Amino acid sequence: MLLNAAASELSLSPLPAAAAAAAAPALPVTPSSSMRGSLSLLRSLSLSLHHRRGGGRDALLLLGHSRRRLSLAALRLPFSRLPLLGSPRASPASLSSSVEQVADRPDSGENCELASGGGEADGFSFDMGSVGSDTRRVVSPAVEVRELEEMPEQWRRAKLAWLCKELPAQKAGTLVRILNAQRKWMRQEDATYVAVHCMRIRENETAFKVYKWMMQQHWYRFDFALATKLADYLGKNRKFTKCREMFDDIINQGRVPSESTFHVLIVAYLSAPIQGCLEEACSIYNRMIQLGGYQPRLSLHNSLFRALVSGSGALLKHHLKQAEFIFHNLVSSGLEIHKDIFGGLIWLHSYQDTVDTERIAQLRKEMQESGIEETQEVLLSVLRACSKEGNLDEAETVWLKLHDLGEKLPSLAYVYKMEVYAKVADHVKSLNLFREMQERSGSATVAAYHKIIEVICKAQDVELAESLMEEFKKSGLKPLGPSFC
Repeated sequence: MLLNAAASELSLSPLPAAAAAAAAPALPVTPSSSMRGSLSLLRSLSLSLHHRRGGGRDALLLLGHSRRRLSLAALRLPFSRLPLLGSPRASPASLSSSVEQVADRPDSGENCELASGGGEADGFSFDMGSVGSDTRRVVSPAVEVRELEEMPEQWRRAKLAWLCKELPAQKAGTLVRILNAQRKWMRQEDATYVAVHCMRIRENETAFKVYKWMMQQHWYRFDFALATKLADYLGKNRKFTKCREMFDDIINQGRVPSESTFHVLIVAYLSAPIQGCLEEACSIYNRMIQLGGYQPRLSLHNSLFRALVSGSGALLKHHLKQAEFIFHNLVSSGLEIHKDIFGGLIWLHSYQDTVDTERIAQLRKEMQESGIEETQEVLLSVLRACSKEGNLDEAETVWLKLHDLGEKLPSLAYVYKMEVYAKVADHVKSLNLFREMQERSGSATVAAYHKIIEVICKAQDVELAESLMEEFKKSGLKPLGPSFC
């Protein structure tokens, strides 16, 4: 009688059958009576659900699951634990237990380490494997949210469970319409639970849409922990636009974003191969120090610096000030300075129109005091600076150091030294160096031909310039435009 009454009550309930079945009390039955009662209830359910839309398919699904479980010696109810998540018509109550399980599962990715984005600059590896001062974790504040079992109303738990199941599968327009239909009963804590659940199952886009819907409601109160958590998850997924929107919203509320939000937003910008993202990453980095008063991690300093020296020579001129700021923060924080930080900073200085030779000399001295040897890239940068200043003595010293390294001289080293000779009006030595390059390397590069023709033209030796131009054409290399001027 009790089973039949439960079946008739299910047929009148506004929720699908599995919801009421999950809420029914346990019955002390024997194995044989349990099997007979189970079959009786299944027959009643199949008849009561037959007249409902989609009920026949749900009943068959329940029947298939239950028959495989009837061999149990004792049952609380024949199908109180059936997994209905695979059914597109699963009820809110049948989803609530699964939502609770997901909510109770620890979030192993909340404090995950972020890999640095961006490619490596040529000649600068930034190998941080030996650096031991990069172990500090960046932790975001915890969000206080009530779990489903803590909510007193069964109908509220069922509706929240249904929303958690349905919203991730919907498009933006449908999602807003569904949420608008819940305005009569939904409040801040309910929407917070849905948003947090979406983040737990990595549906961060859905969580962002739910959060934006929350902001438009009359009961909305700014939740710093929730906004921080959502911004961090969006940043970890490289959704830098939405992460920046959350970042700006926190600031507009008169709060300073947490260190984790600054960190993930910078990494997200550095990971995006879009013009302007590097400048935004630098802006956020500066605000992290000046506005938040935080000390960025060593890996963040190095990642941003590496991005600054990864561009072309024309763009490098504008990155010097930011690179010097990063270097200053590394020194003031007492962090270990990687050898390529020194090399990259000297490289940036060598690309400036007006070279600060004193600053380059100071950086080289600090390298020596730190026990860091000058690499070929560093010496090449110094030689480039000498070519702009016409410093012949320093160029000769650097040239000898390049030979002492025992490595093959790069073609640019010849070009820079030819320019040094040109600055002191010694075009003969420039030509001799060009011929030496041809003998050692077997051929000359386009840049070398361009430079020697430019030097000879400035010396007003027309015949020699014409001869070099003919040689250039016969070499099979494509002449540059300035070679004809």
